[in-house]
Order: sequence, then structure tokens, then C-alpha cells
Amino acid sequence: AYLGLRHDIVCGALVPGERLRVEHLKARYDVGAGTLREALSLLLSDALVTAEGQRGFRVAPISLADLADITNTRVMLETEALRLSIRHGGAAWEAALTAAFERLSEAERSPERMRGAEWEDANRAFHEALNMASVWKLPVIFVCQNNGYGEHTRYELATSAKKISDRAAGYSMPGVTIDGNDPLAVYAAAKQAVERARAGHGPTLIEATTFRFHGHVFGDADAYMAKGEKDAAMAKDPVPAFRAWLLANGHSNEGELAGIEAGIEKEIDAAVDYALTSADPDVAELRRDVFATELSA
Repeated sequence: AYLGLRHDIVCGALVPGERLRVEHLKARYDVGAGTLREALSLLLSDALVTAEGQRGFRVAPISLADLADITNTRVMLETEALRLSIRHGGAAWEAALTAAFERLSEAERSPERMRGAEWEDANRAFHEALNMASVWKLPVIFVCQNNGYGEHTRYELATSAKKISDRAAGYSMPGVTIDGNDPLAVYAAAKQAVERARAGHGPTLIEATTFRFHGHVFGDADAYMAKGEKDAAMAKDPVPAFRAWLLANGHSNEGELAGIEAGIEKEIDAAVDYALTSADPDVAELRRDVFATELSA
């Protein structure tokens, strides 16, 4: 009952201020009144519900200021807890990081497939991997492509940090924010991070700011975006902009670039044709490239 209630509150199925009627909740979670009251008491200590004396409980109200305060507090506590926990025993950090990143990426692509608890687990695993990489001075470069939105919510409405790169300080690694649409800026930041990693000085977090030219899902009308925001971003499309820079600075010519573009289109068409005409992969492929040593069937 506790986990079910917590999930529904965090995910918004039970909205802030909603009255939590025991009789309704008993049917919803298929538990007795005593179990529900115990779960509500735990949620009260979590500050997710409020008590109204003899009138019962309500979902706690929340504001953007509350969310920012909770987020900052959680970041400070979890960062210190992680530093202490990794002193005892080692984990396969690379496998954990890769798995967590894939799960988080899948959650953004298809949020309906991942429940709140699974999202929290994946998010925690990813931050643990960041922390371990810094402590062990691993040669890793973390790249965050920040397009300014999380699903349908503007970045600044859901994240307290002004920049994602500011989070790097919590893991004692350098963090830098660059224009992700500028190939020269990306190259310069990546070159420095690679040199640092190869010299044994540990990881770097690069935040590359950009903008998505399509909605979060197919059919997304982008009604949550400011009027003209997408048009302004598309007018600065980095591909034609860099093409023009190459020509203007004498690094290439129209014939050379046209040949490159034609070759890329041909390669893409060939890849699509290959995928559409290939047989379905064997189930054994599920085990490939998962661990350093391949698993046998």
C-alpha cells in the first residue's frame, strides 16, 4: 500500500490537495484500513501527505519552490551517502552505468513503459556511476545533450540547477557547458576532456546545449513551447550553418560537399534497405556485448 500510494502521488495520479478517503483507497489498493493508515503515516513522515486531525489525510500541496528545495537537499544528502558507500567493496561500474543510462533513455523515449520506482532506481544507478568514475579517476566523458525540455516541460521549471554542468561539482569533476550546435566548440571541449582522461585525471561532464526540432512524441503539436521558439531555433540549424562556414573559410567547396552529402544519403539508403530485408535477429543476440566476457546460451 505504501509503495502504491507513493507511486501514485509522485506520478500525479493522486493530485496535490486531493483528499485521501480510506474507503476508496481500500478498494483501490486491495488492503485493509489498518494497513492503509500505517502507509499514510509513513507518507506523512515523507511529507507527501498532510494530516487534518480527525478529518483524515490529503495529498500534500507542492510548489516550484518546494520542488527546488527538495531537489537540492536530496542531491546534497545522496552525494555524501554515495561517497561513503563506495569505500566498501567494488561494483562493475561500467555495466551499471551503461544499463542505467539505457533505462533512462528508454524512459524518455517511452515514459509510459517505466514506473516511478523503476525510474528512481535507474536514476540512482546512473548517479552512482558518475560518482564512482570520479573517485576512481576513470577515463570517462559524460555528455548531456540538453535540448531545453524534459518531455513536455521546460528545463527551468523542473530542474533547480541553472546548468546541468553545475552538477559536476558534486562529483568533484570538471563540468562545462558549450553550444552543442557549434562543431568547433564541441571539438575543443571534447579534445580537452579526452586529454584529461588519457592523462589519468578522471572524467568530465560536458553539457551540450541544443534544441529539438521535433516534439517529444509523434504528433506533438508543441503547444507548451513559446510562440516562435522552435522557428528561431530552426533558423539556426547547425548543419547548413557549418556548411556555410566551411565554404566561407575556404575549407571546402560546393562540389566536395555535394559529393559528401550524396555519399551519406547513399549510405543511409543502403542501411535502411539492409535492415528491412534482413531476417529477424536470433534470440542469442540478447546476450551479445552485455559483459566483457560473452555469455554462452
